[in-house]
Amino acid sequence: MQDHNNLKTFEDEFRSFFLLYMMNLAFAVLPMAFGVTIMVHELVPGAATSPAGLPGVPAAATLLIGGVAFVLGLVWITVTARIMKSVKVLRTAYRKRKQQEMSDEEITGMMIHLMTQYREQKPVIRVMVVVAIAGGICYLLLGISNLISVVTAVLSIAPSEPAAVLVPTFIASAFNLVIGIFCIRVSRGFRRYAKAWDARLDALARSEGELGQMLEKA
Repeated sequence: MQDHNNLKTFEDEFRSFFLLYMMNLAFAVLPMAFGVTIMVHELVPGAATSPAGLPGVPAAATLLIGGVAFVLGLVWITVTARIMKSVKVLRTAYRKRKQQEMSDEEITGMMIHLMTQYREQKPVIRVMVVVAIAGGICYLLLGISNLISVVTAVLSIAPSEPAAVLVPTFIASAFNLVIGIFCIRVSRGFRRYAKAWDARLDALARSEGELGQMLEKA
């Protein structure tokens, strides 16, 4: 007989786990794109209509900043993608078993597998949570900035200027705000699940310790 509460718990925890990794993959692309853009602008000034490099920053420093940003993004996307492989294996196994009614033992086994992965990758996962929260805050600030620009423009707009020109900025603001809120909510939800996993792992460690003491006395 399948315990639907345990199944829902596993699905919620795994979804949070998977979304955290996906967000880190997405955020890892941003510094790579930033690094490539400013390096191309510096090395090939004619490649863009905007001035090459960063305003007020020497060319050598611009190249260094771009290179560091690119390398950091590349390293982080490599780390995240490597960890994602084991997550995809678990997701594939879950989808196959879900086609039939899963037993409580199978659900428990998958929950243990998820906790084991969390324990083995805990230092990296903690950084992932920080990256996701920082990325969400950046999107929130960008969305608020865009929204302020729209409100300011509406209040000062000339009667002859069509308000439709502000629609793209408003859409971008809404888009950034939604992404920011989503990232922060997922990160906070994951931290809640992480506390539950830590409690389970502590209980499991105590049980193993008690069992070891019993075997030593036997």
